[in-house]
Formats: sequence, C-alpha cells, structure tokens
Amino acid sequence: MKDLGARFRKGAAWVYIQGWVVTAISFAGGVAMARLLDPADFGVFAAVTAFTSVLAHQLQLGVPEALLRTHEDDVLALDSAFWTMQVLAVVCFALAWLAAPALAQAYDDPRFVALMRVLAALFLLQPAAYAAMAHMRRAMRHDRAAKVAVSSSVLGVASGVTAAAMGAGAFAFAVGGATSGLTMSVMAMWRSGWRPGIRFEWGKAKAVLGYGLRLHLGNTLSVASDKVDTMLVGGGAGTVALGYYNRALSTARMPVRELLGRLYTVVLPAFGRLGGSEERSRRAYKKMATVVGASVLLALSWLWLSAEPFITLLYGKKWVPAVPAIRILVIAAAIGTFRGLLGMYASAVGLAGRRAWLEGVGLVVTAIAVAVGLRGGLEGVAWGIVCRNAVMLALMLELVRRHTAVGPRDVWAGAWPGILAAGAAAAVGSAFPVGLAAPGWEGELMALGHNAAVTIGLGMAVLAAIRAVAKSHEGVQALFELTRLGASRMRRLVRSTA
Repeated sequence: MKDLGARFRKGAAWVYIQGWVVTAISFAGGVAMARLLDPADFGVFAAVTAFTSVLAHQLQLGVPEALLRTHEDDVLALDSAFWTMQVLAVVCFALAWLAAPALAQAYDDPRFVALMRVLAALFLLQPAAYAAMAHMRRAMRHDRAAKVAVSSSVLGVASGVTAAAMGAGAFAFAVGGATSGLTMSVMAMWRSGWRPGIRFEWGKAKAVLGYGLRLHLGNTLSVASDKVDTMLVGGGAGTVALGYYNRALSTARMPVRELLGRLYTVVLPAFGRLGGSEERSRRAYKKMATVVGASVLLALSWLWLSAEPFITLLYGKKWVPAVPAIRILVIAAAIGTFRGLLGMYASAVGLAGRRAWLEGVGLVVTAIAVAVGLRGGLEGVAWGIVCRNAVMLALMLELVRRHTAVGPRDVWAGAWPGILAAGAAAAVGSAFPVGLAAPGWEGELMALGHNAAVTIGLGMAVLAAIRAVAKSHEGVQALFELTRLGASRMRRLVRSTA
C-alpha cells in the first residue's frame, strides 16, 4: 500500500505537469498559427472538426477508460480492445469519407471535403495510441505517458506551424495532427513495450465494452453539445465568421479550462473520503465553490477588460472583430464555471449516470439558442450561449438539489464572494479605462498589466473586506489560507534558488 501511495502521488504530479506543459505548447502554437493563417482557415478547420470530433469519439466507445480497470498483465484484453477500436476506426473513416461531400454543401469553403477526408484518415492511427497509453496508465507509469504526450505535442505543433509558414493554409492543421498522431502511436508502443498481437477474444472485448458503453452515451452527447454551435455558425454565417467565433469562444473559455478543467481528478477522491456526511459534503462544496469560483471569475474579469489588447498583442489586428463576442462569452464562461463545479460535485457523489440526460437536453438547448442568436450575428450567437449556460446551470442545480444535500443557498453562498469581487473589478476598470500609453505592442502590454493590477488589487481588497465582515464564511477564509500558503512556498522557493 505504501508503494501504491507513492506511485499515485508521483503519477498525479506527472499528470499535472503534462497538462500544463501541453497547454503551454498548444497555446504558443495557436498564437503562431493565428498570426500565419486567416480567420477563414480557422473557420473551415473548426467546421470540419465539429463533425470529425464526434466521429472520432465513436471509435473509442469508452474502451480506453475501461482498459484502466483491467489488470496490467492482461495483454489479451488489451489486444482485443485494440482490434475492436481498429475496426471502429475503419468504419468511422469510411463514414467521414462518404459524408464529406454532403456536409460540405452547408459551407462556403471548397476545401471542406479534402480537409475532412485527410483528418478522418488520422482515425486509423488512434487505436494503437489509445491502447498503448492505457497500458502505461493502468500500470501507473504516468511519467512515461506524460513524456509521450509532451513529445507528440511539441512535434505536432512544430510541424503545423512550419506548414502554415510555407503556405499550407488550413491543411497545416492536418499536417500537425498527422505528425502528432504518428509520433504518439510510435512512441507510446515503444515506451509501453506493448505491440499489437494477432489475438482477439470476444469475451475480453465484451467485458471492456460493457463498462465503456455505460460512459459512452453521456460522453458522446457532451461532445455533440459542445460542437453543435460550431456546426450551426459555420453553416449559417460562413467559415470566416466561424473563425472569429471559434477564436472568441476558445479565448473566453481559457480561464475556466485552465483553472477548473484539471480539478476533476482532485474532487473525486476528496468527496469520496467524506462518506455519507451531508453536512461535511455541503461545507466542502461551498469552500470549493468560493476558492475556485473567485479565482476563475477574477481571471474572467481581467479578460473582460483586456479583450482587445490581449487579442491584438497575441493574434494580430485581423482578429479584432472577435472582441465584442469575447466580452459576451466571458459572461457565459462565468455562468459555466458554477455549472461545471456542480457537475463535478454530482459526478463525485455518484450522480454521473443521472447526468447523461442533461447532455441530451444541452444539445437541444444549444441548437435552439444558436439558431435564434444567428439573427443577431456573432454577438447574437454569444448571447445565445449565455442563455444556454443559464438554462443548463438551472437544470444541474435541480438535479443536485433532488439527490444531494447541496441546494440553491449553498451554491449562492459559495458563489457570491467571487461575483462581488470580480464585478467590482470589472466595473471600476470599465469606468476608468486605460489608454494605450505607447504605440504598438508596448502599449498593449502596459494595458494588460494595468488591468491585471486593477483586477487583482481591487478584487483581493473586496475579498478581504468580505473576510473581515463575514468571519463565518469558511470559503473566504479558506481562500486566504491557500493564498498565504502559496505565498509562503513561493518565498521558500525564491530563497532556495537565490
């Protein structure tokens, strides 16, 4: 057990290291691609991947997750799962190849068919990577898996940027994807020691599929719900508008993705240890909602104030038309933060199965909201996403209220300090906007720094006032305790390197 605990801690550390490194690499590559390519290139790529991502999910059928539950020495289960996914990959590739001309009729870009067929060919590389990575992770060799993921990301981004610089246009994404996929498959098999064997046992495959299929429907609906807006915007407004929308959406979601997205693996075991104690569960949720919610909302407040200099500095002036949609989608991201927190809590306390129907509802609600919003252009679509997130938050709250001890008062208790702090920072920053003190990137960088100072300074001042007045609010107290611990560790790190 002692060895297991050590391996778990080491594995968790490598998972987080991998996540942050890959994110940094992808972000840098995205900046380079945005400067080299046009919005229409991003638009047609987003239009194609809206369909290929849903199809790619079908070749998994929850198998990679199910493999993690098998014994690390069960090579027959691994081989059986691999061949199952490989057959599904061929089927999904054929479907994408045949459907491409029909789907292309909804778009105004002649590159759609060729790009979709090229990206669909990458399906054939994925089963080997899924199987080999699962083999390493079920043996808790997260360090090896992390190194493979980082290496494939570096080579994929480098090749994609090189292709874009050479004039490949939207096909630069396919070059990057092919390089990344091939690298991951080859390196994963090499580092794991597993090679596909000509062995298959239906019983093994059935056992893996039995567990995986229980996860698959909800995951597929979630992916489809996340992509239906892209499908509708591209078909209704064209690939140029879709390029701007995709940039606005990814930018607005960035703080939520980075500050909230990696929390799931921490929340599950944390709430699992609370057992059946409803009071402890409620208190833990409120603390989590305050700490995470305040952090994410302050980051979103900064993005609200800094949308134009942020976009101009990183991506160039050609992306400025995305700025109004970014500011609206920041509101959607703020609502989505608390929906995400409730969703993680629901999964942690055993409501994952009951969440599946919500994903189906989300698909329908998103389609309606975007279809109506298209009448108002990109800003109208962005307001549609705000409405979608509000509806889904209400439905998630009702689900949690019915089956757990957490209710609307607990959600509000965890949310209001962050809302007040971020709202005050956004209001003051908007009332006293900073002009560009210098031309070019120097002025944009100064504007970003000024807005960061306003957001952090005023936001933390408001939270400190709340802490002084509402001394019984455990979430705010926990936030400052974590801040103190983080500052203490940073000082020790500085001293050790001095």
